[in-house]
Amino acid sequence: MSIFTFTDKKKGFSKDMFKEATAFLEKEAVPFAQSSLKELAGYYLGCRPSAFSFVGNENIAASAETVCLIEDGINRLASGEPPQYITGIAPFFGYDFYVDRRVLIPRFDTEVLVEKALEYLEDGDSVLDLCSGSGCIGITAALNRKVLLSALDISQGAGEIFEKNCKKLLGGDAFYEKNPPKFILGDIFDSG
Repeated sequence: MSIFTFTDKKKGFSKDMFKEATAFLEKEAVPFAQSSLKELAGYYLGCRPSAFSFVGNENIAASAETVCLIEDGINRLASGEPPQYITGIAPFFGYDFYVDRRVLIPRFDTEVLVEKALEYLEDGDSVLDLCSGSGCIGITAALNRKVLLSALDISQGAGEIFEKNCKKLLGGDAFYEKNPPKFILGDIFDSG
């Protein structure tokens, strides 16, 4: 694998730098190179990937340190690391969930499952998110209905991430202050 470096880190982040980095990632066969770079650069530059664009040849204001972070992220992308693990953010159903290597990255097609579940869920129902990972399914249900939420996963790391996402996304809601989501560490195939 080649190592990517920008030649000039003092002028901010430019359209030419974006093109150069995209070409590098494409050469390294990074899937969805341009959108992955937008997600990464947008994170460090403080803008949403969907709003990431250049007007003419303007530079986006960025310190040399920020450009170095983008550069490091580009090399991590080239080594096969998904942008969501680099930034710690995985969008799901319009919410930003925290993720790291301890859980799978939520998939957009799973949103269909949540949409269908919301058709049947009512306030006060109980929801058990099996193999919860980041908790994106159960927490999203809880963000859209006042449900009694429990999650089960075999991984303690997943439990830590579930709790972090609950605090981030459900924290401060009076209903969930009285009815906090519960995490159960266990194996659904364990008969004990």
